[in-house]
Amino acid sequence: MKYNLSVIIPGIRNSNWENIFNQLEKSVGKYTFELICVGPYFPPQNLENNKNFRYIRDFGNPSRCFQIGSNFINSDYICWVPDDSIILENSLQNCLDFMYEQSKKEDCMCLKYSEGIGHTGNQDKDESYWISSTHEDQRLPQIDPNWKIAPLFLCNS
Repeated sequence: MKYNLSVIIPGIRNSNWENIFNQLEKSVGKYTFELICVGPYFPPQNLENNKNFRYIRDFGNPSRCFQIGSNFINSDYICWVPDDSIILENSLQNCLDFMYEQSKKEDCMCLKYSEGIGHTGNQDKDESYWISSTHEDQRLPQIDPNWKIAPLFLCNS
């Protein structure tokens, strides 16, 4: 089956996976999705046999999880989120509506996010937070100081 969206999460907190899956169902609305979890811990039993869930065992870090998971996607679009994210209802449907209707193949969308209960996340940051030169570790010769940082994104697969 080809999906509209593949969502990859680093499988660090397997107790959160079912919650992420449920949030995705409410967030994608009319679109189809698959959740690909890459990590060292096994999935909860109720997700194991779900056709929209795929698990890949690996002992790497979150960026490696994305790299591995992206080799197994079967969708038009792809995004990566932490496994303790809060995904708002219809938010990904709105993103996909925009991407299908108004974007070109090379376009990418930055997703702002919040993490976990009680965490203010990055939603309340001013615009400079998202500019590469704001962060010392991004001040490298090959990184344009005016580039926007896309810690989470949705793009054409």
